[in-house]
Amino acid sequence: MARFGLRTRFTALLLVAFCLLGALLAWHLVVDRQDRLRASQASMLAQVQLIGMREDLLIERTDAILNSMISNPALAPGQPVPECSAQLARLLQSEPDFDQLGVAAPQGDLLCAAVMGRNAINFADRQWFQQALTATGVGVGDVVISSTLGRPTITLSKARRDAAGRVVAVYYCGLNLEWLARAIAASGGQPGQTLTVIDQKGLIVARFPDVEKWTGTTVGSSELATRLRAEPSGTFEAVNRLGEHRLIAHVPLLGVHGESRYQLLLGVPKAFVEAPASREAVLAFGLLFGAMGSIAVALRFVLGRWFLQPV
Repeated sequence: MARFGLRTRFTALLLVAFCLLGALLAWHLVVDRQDRLRASQASMLAQVQLIGMREDLLIERTDAILNSMISNPALAPGQPVPECSAQLARLLQSEPDFDQLGVAAPQGDLLCAAVMGRNAINFADRQWFQQALTATGVGVGDVVISSTLGRPTITLSKARRDAAGRVVAVYYCGLNLEWLARAIAASGGQPGQTLTVIDQKGLIVARFPDVEKWTGTTVGSSELATRLRAEPSGTFEAVNRLGEHRLIAHVPLLGVHGESRYQLLLGVPKAFVEAPASREAVLAFGLLFGAMGSIAVALRFVLGRWFLQPV
């Protein structure tokens, strides 16, 4: 150590001090980054829970709509089709979340609907229709392409029964999927944010925005599918098909009798959440190294003029 001069020793001491300060700063930035991720995940979970709760209320509202249709004499089986369809069309105008209302016979034949097609339609093979024949409450069907409208819809149904318990008609509502876009718009629409609906089979039945055209395909990540099956709601990190790391928050959707056929996923790029912390880290270390360089240069001249020369 005797070979080193006083200036070198001061510089080494300064370097050690700055290394300790840099390590402390790095630890603080890592903790801050983790806190930001946890806060973002908690916020995402609360946001997707609110969206899911709002859509779950549709079950109760749909039940009320179906009950009103069942009790309406103008919509009873055997009524003239034009009058029945006109009634349903007026009701549909006041329900923006639905794009179809209709009545079907016990054999599945369409009796009347708010939007009538050109050809005769039979729903006997539809899952929602078969569910209505056996269920006592509202049944939630799979996402299918509407035969009349030609676009995807989730059908909710309920059967009308006579005094003996026999089904005399099945009433149904077609839930549109445009609420995904409205939910994104209401949430502020962060860059890269997506809302996705996945069914029990891992099929992406709806997604907004869907720039990659993944609707109608299965979940590509086995990790994502495993996490969705493991817990009904929560948050986690996953890598999508494009190799992008994303934060995911998910909750059950459209649950009936404690069971849900769908999962609602809210996803944002992890890089978007980490961006402020990364900018702060670059700025902090830039200032630290700038200060270290400036002090080192100053010491070279100040130490000699104010200390070594007088000594």
